[in-house]
Amino acid sequence: MAEMALAFEKAKPPQKNGVDDHLVEQLVFMTEMVRAYVDFNRDQRSRAVSAKTILTMTEKTNAEERPTFPIFETQAFANWVAAHLPKVAGFRVENLELFDTFNCLHRAVLKAESVMKNRMQGIQKEDVPLDLKKMASDPLDFLKACASFAESCEVRRDYAIELLSVGMIRDAAAVSQLGLWCAVKAGVLFRYVLLFFVSICFGILE
Repeated sequence: MAEMALAFEKAKPPQKNGVDDHLVEQLVFMTEMVRAYVDFNRDQRSRAVSAKTILTMTEKTNAEERPTFPIFETQAFANWVAAHLPKVAGFRVENLELFDTFNCLHRAVLKAESVMKNRMQGIQKEDVPLDLKKMASDPLDFLKACASFAESCEVRRDYAIELLSVGMIRDAAAVSQLGLWCAVKAGVLFRYVLLFFVSICFGILE
């Protein structure tokens, strides 16, 4: 996160050109969201201001109804960030109601998986092959697919842990096992090993 913050602080804000304005808007939004989250973790004295910024931006992106990749990716990230605020010990601000962690992570998973399933068609279907060769034919599309897969795995892991913390064991098992299935089908050893040991530690796999 610190490396991202330094990169964002040095980068010049992108300019709209009338062609890819929606991508520019997404990049600017993500930059501001990351900066607010970094400030929230860096400076305890300004946490109330940073938290308000994060919550306001999350509400704004959640109200967006356009079904596009940039919108869904932004919504997934914003809700993932907002989900962490209530986890900070002793953080309470008058007249500022934090979002529910469970609901935020649930929304983040839905959005992240929607992107992943569109970029990696067949990833969650047993009877549909995953054509990695076709995805790799376009380097940019392949990079986007890999990024969406990684993001979905990270959000799914946090969601599974949250489900366990609220006592929804069966749901946590289903979430973890689907993530394990995706990792096996995609052939990503790191994700497979990580999800397998998480499942073992929490007693999800018998």
